[in-house]
Amino acid sequence: MTIKHGKETGVLNLSRLKQILSSKRLVCLVGYGLSEEAGIPHFHDILSGVWSSAPRNIDPFDHGYGCTTVVSWFDWRRQLINKKDRSGYFQAILELKHSLKNMLVATQTVDGQLRLAGLLDVRELYGNIFKGRCCKCGNEGEISERIVCVACGGRILPDVSVFGWNQKTETLQTVQSAVNAAEAIILVGTDPSLAPLQELYATNHTCQILEVVPNRFSLSDRSILLKATTSELSDQKKMEHEIHVSPPGGHSICDSVKFLSQLVKEMQQGEQPC
Repeated sequence: MTIKHGKETGVLNLSRLKQILSSKRLVCLVGYGLSEEAGIPHFHDILSGVWSSAPRNIDPFDHGYGCTTVVSWFDWRRQLINKKDRSGYFQAILELKHSLKNMLVATQTVDGQLRLAGLLDVRELYGNIFKGRCCKCGNEGEISERIVCVACGGRILPDVSVFGWNQKTETLQTVQSAVNAAEAIILVGTDPSLAPLQELYATNHTCQILEVVPNRFSLSDRSILLKATTSELSDQKKMEHEIHVSPPGGHSICDSVKFLSQLVKEMQQGEQPC
């Protein structure tokens, strides 16, 4: 699926950007782009990892080879994340949320990075590999403490939506409702093949979509597509004799989010009475 932009193109200006950021119903969706920049492989790599050795023969519920293979892969992924503290890489999302308190934050990732960074009210659409859940009775348990459920003896697997089980129905419905009602949505390193983006373009035809990519922002709705680099936006600020925000030194999604977070803070400070 590709994003259907409007036909009219132009330059994204600060006035339009302010309008988006002041939306009363705002959703920020974070994808694997930030995780990949932080050195964490996309979750789709499981298809070329676990599945490549024994395609269609892995059953995580058989308490045998399949379960051992799947659990070992998740253990490896948690070790990869823990090997180097990457939570600071996601700090800009936390700061953006602090500035835009009305913004709902959801993530397509299962790596728990936003929670590790301190954003506890993030909606995790597909779960979190640092948490566990019994595949029989559904009881929650710490994945690092035990592998057998004390309530029913079932196997505790990572609390993620995969293998056709453990669907995060309540979370998906909450985020989908917010997406359907949103005035504006901020996309940060998202995967268009994962929820709720396909549903977004099928159901919400009125909201504006701000995409955050390395060193650039693009804003689209049904009629327009506007683009601007962080440097262009910074120059606009300077020319308007307002506050000047220096563009980020790097060219990553993370740098663009930091720039956006800094810009929001400066705009809010400018709105405060002297």
